[in-house]
Amino acid sequence: MTDEDIETSVKALLSDLSENETGMNATDRLKDDLRLNSVDLMELVVALEEEFSIEISRDQTGSVVTVADVQGLVERLVRGDS
Repeated sequence: MTDEDIETSVKALLSDLSENETGMNATDRLKDDLRLNSVDLMELVVALEEEFSIEISRDQTGSVVTVADVQGLVERLVRGDS
């Protein structure tokens, strides 16, 4: 899976959860710009784990703030870099 494939899938999952109708940028913040709440974030983690066959720990989500952070985390986990 390429980084572009991961980006496309991550943005599609976020789009399904987001109330933001104006598009999505890598710098968009999950809570402030995309208006995701804590339940949405938990659903995102589950969806990412299922989509990419990865496990995301609570510690790994602590520094995830933006769309780019989500994409970077998934890329590292898919490659096995954790």
